Amino acid sequence: MPDVHASLAMATTQNEDQQRLLSQVDARSILVVPMRVQRHVFGALTLAYSSSGRRYSADDLPLTLELAQRAAVSIDNARLYELSQSERSRAEGATRAKDELVATVSHELRTPLNAILGWVRLLRGGSLSEAKREHALEVIERNAGAQNQLVGDLLDISRVTTGKMRINPSQVDFANIVDVAVEGMRPAAEAKRIEIVTAIDDVDALMRGDGDRLQQVVWNLLSNAIKFTPKGGKVWVRLARVDSELQLDVEDTGQGIPPGFLPHVFESFRQSDG
Repeated sequence: MPDVHASLAMATTQNEDQQRLLSQVDARSILVVPMRVQRHVFGALTLAYSSSGRRYSADDLPLTLELAQRAAVSIDNARLYELSQSERSRAEGATRAKDELVATVSHELRTPLNAILGWVRLLRGGSLSEAKREHALEVIERNAGAQNQLVGDLLDISRVTTGKMRINPSQVDFANIVDVAVEGMRPAAEAKRIEIVTAIDDVDALMRGDGDRLQQVVWNLLSNAIKFTPKGGKVWVRLARVDSELQLDVEDTGQGIPPGFLPHVFESFRQSDG
């Protein structure tokens, strides 16, 4: 547009920012060329003369088109690079998540397995009474069933990574769940000469929840307490009702958690020391 009145230039766009810019420039001659990559137009390059008295003509088109083409290719390359970096970051994140998942899976599967192995060794030792042998078999069977369910859950990787584990709530006695978890971990504690001291309030420990998941939680708390407590140490397990809530405390004489890591304790797949 070799000659343009200011009002005509303003009418070429409904964008307020562009109108403000055209008003400031006070354009008298305008040259607009498309920014195109492989037939796809994603923008335009606009040149304008205002007070110089010069005017655009058809002779200015070839150079301006070439400039717009080079600018379009540069912008497209930058966008492709940014996209590739984003995809690379996503792929690296997925790889990290899989590695962390494998570490978590091994931890989850070892907990009931350790209880099974511990009680099997006691059975093989032949020092258990008839009542204790029956109790040992019950613990082994219970932990084997729990491990079977864990394997089924962990095979469904998508549910694990997205936090969509299946929850089956029912009326449960949380005191009994804690007691069962403690009994399952006793062989591991005795192997390190660690004393487990329990104070389980079983007066009113009924609640609605997923018993298997709750047992898994208590297992993890106890297994970590035993793992990080030196030989000859102690682990306290306390359950009490506080108003309308049930409160479980697991305390040990181990090394503890560094204060700086505490804000990250409940993040998925995070460990203070890998």
